[in-house]
Parts: sequence; C-alpha cells; structure tokens
Amino acid sequence: MFVRLALFFGLLCLCPVSTHAAEPEPIKIGEMMPYTNGTQFAVPFREGYLLAVEEINKSGGIQGRPLQVISRDDQADPSVAVRVAEELVSRDQVIMLIGAGFDHVGLAAANFANRNQIPFLKQWAGNCPAVTNPQNRYWFSTTPCYTAYASLFAREAAKLPYTRWATIGPNYEFGHVMTTEFKKALKALRPDVIFVAEQYPAVGKINAAAEIQALDHAQPQAIFSTIFGPDLGSYLLYARKIDFLKNIFTISGTNIGSGVSIRALGEAYPKGWLTEGLPLDLTGHPAKVFADAFQQKYGHFPDLMAVYGYNLMEVTAEALRQAKSLKGEDIREALQAVKINGPFGPVVMKNKQLYLGDWIGYTDNQNGHGSFVGAHWYPAEVLFPDMLDKAGP
Repeated sequence: MFVRLALFFGLLCLCPVSTHAAEPEPIKIGEMMPYTNGTQFAVPFREGYLLAVEEINKSGGIQGRPLQVISRDDQADPSVAVRVAEELVSRDQVIMLIGAGFDHVGLAAANFANRNQIPFLKQWAGNCPAVTNPQNRYWFSTTPCYTAYASLFAREAAKLPYTRWATIGPNYEFGHVMTTEFKKALKALRPDVIFVAEQYPAVGKINAAAEIQALDHAQPQAIFSTIFGPDLGSYLLYARKIDFLKNIFTISGTNIGSGVSIRALGEAYPKGWLTEGLPLDLTGHPAKVFADAFQQKYGHFPDLMAVYGYNLMEVTAEALRQAKSLKGEDIREALQAVKINGPFGPVVMKNKQLYLGDWIGYTDNQNGHGSFVGAHWYPAEVLFPDMLDKAGP
C-alpha cells in the first residue's frame, strides 16, 4: 500500500505545473470609421490610435488590463453605423465607442450612445449645438467644434485686404456649418466684406466645371473652401486647366497641409493656400517625439488625423484610469474634465470638446511636389480664446 501511494504521489510530481497566471481580460473599445469611402482620414486616424494602444499596453494597460480596439466599417451610412454599434455593444461587449467621421453618421452614433449610456468619442469636431446639447450627454469630440475652427480662419481672413469673398463646401452639415460660421465671424470683424457666391457640390459628385464657372462669374478676390478628397482633386485639376485660381487667394478649412492630402492630390496640390497642417520640421516641439515614434512604426510621417487618433486614445485611457468603474455613467463623468499631455502638449476637455494647439501655414507646389510651408504654431489659448473662456469645466 505504501509503495502504491509513493508511486502515485511521485507521478503527480512529474505532471507539468503552469507557472503563468491567467491573462487579464482586455478592456474593449469599439471603433467605426468609413473605411470604404473615407480612407483619406480613417486610415491615419486608426494608425494614430493604434500607436497609443501599443504604448498604453506596454506600460501596463488600465489597472493591469490591456486595451483592445474592435474596428468596423460604418460605410459613411447612419443605418450601418447604428447596426455596427449595436453589434459592438451587445456581441463584442465594448464599453465605449469612437470614430464616426461624417456628421450624419456621428449624429446616429450619438443617439445610440445616449440611449444605451455608452460614452462616444467622435473622431472629428461636429456642429457646436449638437456637441454641447445637454441631451447628448454621452457625446464627446476630439477637437473643438466647427464654430471654433471657422472663427479661427475668419480671423486670418480679416487680416487680408480682400473684400469680395466666395465659398465652396460639401453639401452636408460640415460644409454648411463651416461656411455659415465663417461668414458670420468674418462679417463681424470686417463689415466691408461681401460674399458674392456660395457653392455646395454633392460629396463625391462634384461637377468641377460647373462649380468653377459659377465662382468665376461672381469674380471673387478670395475663396473659403471646405471641399476635400477626390472632390478637391477634381476642382484643382479643372481650376489649373483654365487658370482659374491664378489671382484668387484661398483659405482651406480642411487641414490640407497634412501629408495625406499632399500625397493624394499629387501634382494638383495647390500653391499659396492658407490652411492647417503638420510641418515636417518639428525640431524643438513636443510633437517630434510622437512623429519619430510614428515613423518608426509605420515608415511614414504622420498627419493631423493621426494626432487626433492618438489624442483620442490617450484621453480614453486617462478617463478609464480616473473612472470609479467601467460603467458608462462613471466613464462619462471622468471624460468631462480629462487632461492629458498629448503630442502637441497639454490637452484639456472642456464642454465635451478637446482643445489643442495647431499649425497654420501655406501650401506650396514646386515642380509637382506639394509641401506645407511657413507654418506657425499657435497654442489652444491663442487659437480659441473665446471658446475656452466660455467653456465650462
């Protein structure tokens, strides 16, 4: 009997024993972006937040748990976005939603988030009344809303000698709100300015010849443009063909100083437009650390959408650290006044919007090679003084 017991316990000792604790369950974040028809900003945005996720997880995650992002294509369609959001929450058990670049998709995602008490961080701005609406308790934006940006560009326009302005923007909320707010802000600063034309081509369906003919007929001295992507490319190619923009100054409100626009527009890239972007030379600026890490991971220079994606994930992580629990209401409460030290320096959430500094400069094109030049850095308190003064905690 003793021999049998000794043999039994001896065999037990030979059995492999696991020395590894169970892997902690990841904290899941649901992301939706228009990857089929908005790759020009969806892909850089994803690259930015994935870099942040990698860094957060390497440093121990959130209370020892790694972050995991589950990505879906919303196809720039509100109905698809709602279906995707439902799947992410019910099937994949995500605790937050991020992304939804287009405004109409963002509104649908925000409505879903409010109904289900799921915090939602929109990839890009939004109309101020929608973002700040008390009923949209779970909607937060990773940049200031459109009024802030339109006012920024209006201040730059007011410094110029031009009095005859025209506008062209995409025929959906972004284009209409940016144009309306720009006109209002510029008229307040320069009562002598008149607006002689206002064009709204359908997104993805611009008739460049017709739009330019209408603008040319109005004889503007300057144009405020918010068209982007292939529409902007078509517009620039036809404008160059007939030499339309030769003596017309343009302000672009769609950060075409970023690398993704420079690469996409190629030889058609404009010269002398005032816009926002990210300069190649970041010597002495905090953003250089981010840019170096980004280039090491992806092999190319980042642009503003990558910065927004990175900021969004760092804000998400900080809110999760501060939240009393991982319940939606507790995360929402933590997001209200979250602060991080982002690629551009300190970033603060006020009135459900992230306020960060920016570079304002000019587009250039030398022998078919586009670039962003003459860029000057402005901290958030200089760019958005009125908004930060009015913003609550």
